Amino acid sequence: MEPNRTDPAAQRTHLLALLQGFGVGMLTTTGLDGAPHARPLAVAEVKDDGTVWFSTHAASVKVEEIRTGNTVGVTFQSKTVYLAFAGKATVVRDAARVAALWSESWRSWYPAGPTDPHLVLLEVSLQTGEYWDLNGVSGFRFLFAAAKALATGTPMGGGGPDQHGVVALESPA
Repeated sequence: MEPNRTDPAAQRTHLLALLQGFGVGMLTTTGLDGAPHARPLAVAEVKDDGTVWFSTHAASVKVEEIRTGNTVGVTFQSKTVYLAFAGKATVVRDAARVAALWSESWRSWYPAGPTDPHLVLLEVSLQTGEYWDLNGVSGFRFLFAAAKALATGTPMGGGGPDQHGVVALESPA
């Protein structure tokens, strides 16, 4: 039995569970020229509260862009799941947090390891999220709807809450 995804709490739980399955996301900042600037980043950690952590170089363009305007977008994509988020990013210099999140795979960028002076973290507090989930039964429903639309010549609908949802992740103030 599938969960009731018309319930906002169920949608939030589902969205964050989908997010846990990704290791790389596309972080979009506002470039210094005002245009969107996107790049892939490895996920260091996803917290249950909707906070995503990334590592980056302290002198990177994205760090300057975040210091200028910290509203960011983060997207994730697989063959059957698509996620899009809006949030606020913060550049964090915290040796204990770096040590806790450190991955040996980062050594290519930070040869001195977790004490590398160029290594900083990006903490992205996700505010809103949107999912398109075509896994399992949802995927079969999508394929059936697409086949029906083709057979009848009528446009396909947007799918139900098991396939798509918009979720507020921050608690109202």
